[in-house]
Amino acid sequence: MTDPPPIELRGFTSQDIGFVTQLATDERVVRFVGSGQPWSAGYISERADAALAEDPLDRVGSCRWFIATRRGEPVGLLVAARRTGSVEIGYWVAPASWGQGVAGSILAQAVGLASGIFGCSVLSARVMPGNEASIRLLQRNGFQPQPADTDIVRFLLDTTRH
Repeated sequence: MTDPPPIELRGFTSQDIGFVTQLATDERVVRFVGSGQPWSAGYISERADAALAEDPLDRVGSCRWFIATRRGEPVGLLVAARRTGSVEIGYWVAPASWGQGVAGSILAQAVGLASGIFGCSVLSARVMPGNEASIRLLQRNGFQPQPADTDIVRFLLDTTRH
């Protein structure tokens, strides 16, 4: 058996909005995101516009989106956003690509990419407690769970120690 083709990350463009819309409106993809409900067209547009705005990377709230591709076809999304004291990362994988190592590849690449672009060595991720697959993936990649004061599990990774 041969290894699947590698996952590549490229910058998000306005031509990718259709793919992101497919992800954001798929109940399986968003069940562990925010309210767990598919995003409205207006919210998708608002978030995509923010990603395309290319706000200064040192501004809290500034974000960059990346499309994960395999053989040139989109299979996932990486989001990186400046937070106070860290860069928060998140990822979505198209259901047709589940179980193929896409999330692991996105996360592995996100560590260097996000910290390099934002110039911040601390990465964070927030995960709903029921999302066991993401919790395991983050822990396998060195992210440490933080004390919780909400119903979200927060993870941190200091890339200078990773």
